[in-house]
Amino acid sequence: MSLDTALAHPLEVKHLLLNNEVEYDTIPKSIATLKNLKSLSISNQKSLDFETLFKSLESLDSLEELSIKESNINLDGGIRNLKQLKVLELIRNDSKAFPLETIDSLNLDVLVIVEGNNGFLFEGELKKVSDLKELYLHGYSAKALNPNIFKLSGLETLVVSNGALSYVQNDVTKLQKLRELDITETPLATDTEQLERLRKLLPRVKITTYVLPPH
Repeated sequence: MSLDTALAHPLEVKHLLLNNEVEYDTIPKSIATLKNLKSLSISNQKSLDFETLFKSLESLDSLEELSIKESNINLDGGIRNLKQLKVLELIRNDSKAFPLETIDSLNLDVLVIVEGNNGFLFEGELKKVSDLKELYLHGYSAKALNPNIFKLSGLETLVVSNGALSYVQNDVTKLQKLRELDITETPLATDTEQLERLRKLLPRVKITTYVLPPH
């Protein structure tokens, strides 16, 4: 469904995709009339004024899922005011750092961050308890987990794949609700000694270490 069609039938729209078929500079403020919108996916928007868009989205209480792919976005800006979001996906936006204050500001259940060869790191500090249940980090550059992750006491699923992870600190035991840890395609996935240690630390956690065959 095109944006124009969606705006012509605002109460009928629950899911909206804005992709590279049209490159936007701005999105009409009338997007705020899509009162039943549940998910918004944006891709390949290098020139879009995201700050104005986020301001328009603030009043959409039904909006639970936001996906932004291969676009230019400021994670320190208005995205932090979208308190209604439950799922946030950030995919290959060339973000070298993810500010932890963004997690503090939102009420997410699921956070997905995917970056390419250059990877990414966390910056800043978590200052309050988060309700985050699932955290997916694809392309995480650090060799160990950021200590702030251990403050996510409600975390049930942690995926740290296709990155540099080679060690998980003992503090991982603070994640008492953790049930799944996926370390696919990381140095840790092939380190027998560290894996044995990790399994002893987390006897009730399913640890996935799938390694892709060489191309």
